Amino acid sequence: MRLRDVWRPSGTRGRSLAVVAIVSFSVGAAILLRIEAMSAKYVITRDEAISYLSATCHQGAYQQKTADFEPRPVPAAQWKTLFRRVERPFCFGRISADLRRTDIHPPLYFWMLHAWSLLVGVELWTGPSLNVLIAVLATLSLFGLAAYSLRSDWDAALVVFTYALSPAVVFVSLEARQYDLLGLWAVLVVWQLLRHTDPARRPRARDGVLLAALTLGGALTHYHFIILLTACVVYAVVQLHARDRRRLAATLVALASGYALSWLIHPALSAPSRAAQQNQGFNLASLPVRWGAVVWSFRSFTYVGVLLLVLLILALALYLIRRDVLISRLRTVDRSGAYAPFFFLWTASATVFLYLAFLSPAHAMSPKYLAMAWPFLAFFPVFIARLIPPRALVTLLLYLAPLVVATGFRARVRQVEQNAPPLSIPRVDTVVLDNTARAVLPRLLWHVPEEQPVIAGMQDSLLRHSDEFLGHLGDTSLFVSVRSFGNTEARLTELLARVSQAGYRVYRIEGGVLALGPVFRLEREQD
Repeated sequence: MRLRDVWRPSGTRGRSLAVVAIVSFSVGAAILLRIEAMSAKYVITRDEAISYLSATCHQGAYQQKTADFEPRPVPAAQWKTLFRRVERPFCFGRISADLRRTDIHPPLYFWMLHAWSLLVGVELWTGPSLNVLIAVLATLSLFGLAAYSLRSDWDAALVVFTYALSPAVVFVSLEARQYDLLGLWAVLVVWQLLRHTDPARRPRARDGVLLAALTLGGALTHYHFIILLTACVVYAVVQLHARDRRRLAATLVALASGYALSWLIHPALSAPSRAAQQNQGFNLASLPVRWGAVVWSFRSFTYVGVLLLVLLILALALYLIRRDVLISRLRTVDRSGAYAPFFFLWTASATVFLYLAFLSPAHAMSPKYLAMAWPFLAFFPVFIARLIPPRALVTLLLYLAPLVVATGFRARVRQVEQNAPPLSIPRVDTVVLDNTARAVLPRLLWHVPEEQPVIAGMQDSLLRHSDEFLGHLGDTSLFVSVRSFGNTEARLTELLARVSQAGYRVYRIEGGVLALGPVFRLEREQD
């Protein structure tokens, strides 16, 4: 049974308008959900700090500046220029070169973010607003993929509705990172793969070229794209090995060509070793924490998960009550779209395996890391709906659709760092920051006035040059500490002790700053 068989508006025009209305509502709701979540964004995340350093073509310059510690205060503007301003338009080569030396990610998203920053500037909403545009394209592309493979606009509309209103998918867009783009490539590559391997379509050279181009885009977006690429190879072999080896060869050549071309454009030969350095090694004690992150990531699909759960319960009830009916329905059910569970299970299980095997960093599990899997999970309500009698399905959809929409609009993405208001910088002579890691310092400085004198260095540098930087503190200063990237509590204690020995009273400010670490007010003791 298809959803179009449940409710039939009069005439083809009526059915088409209803589908357009559902898809339009889904896209509009997806945009509004992102805007609502973006309105609560007060700070950039650690990964966003790196994104803006790359997009402004300053990642290499930042690395050089932080390597040369300066114990004297400089205006905050000198630091903020490195991540808030684009001084060299269209410096795509510099972005790629800096990423090869300092990062593990390919450059495509950062090229796009650079171009977008030229248009709108670098603000808190710059990356998320670009992601909204990408998410709209992904949602519309998903409708195209679903309509092509399910051969039903009604079923495709339910897929889009499920995907667009998922908090997990909305979550992905709130950060200036490449995961929305990765999800878009996943949809487009699988769609073109289905077309290229479809026995009902005559083989065309341009289909292979398009498949290679889309593969190139995915490979230039994220190194995890190889997970989807291997799934595409397996799918093509299973579909074509027995019946059309020539088409299979053409498909594999297209996939391999796109991936190989990405390495010619961005030969990041050292990226795998840098990625391995980020891994913590297997630790049994932290395995429950990692498992909890996996569970939370999948639970973030929660509001549509309510729909999935109820559908599963009804399907089970039907099995228990009318087992013969269910068996008969399973034998005759429409099996179009069977590829979706395969791609979901492959991409999701591979990502989870890498994480639980400690082959991914401790932070590398949240909804964004499953961006390639979410489009295919959105097909599951359609598959379950095919097992439910039409009258029960109508009642279920009429009851649950408003519930899903209402809870979706009320949902706030659980991201504490984004919802923490920035520290109000009081009038002080100097601000001292004890962490210059590229994922930290831009976050600390984002809201600091440009004219504010700043001393920034890692704790070990501040300790080595304590006599010099203490002489520049003035009567009142603010000391912000972040205990990561080599900083320790012991070093912080030693630094504050030297500050006290230099004649300053140290007062801890309640709340810290930006969910990063403690803040202290330093006041010179009066004679």
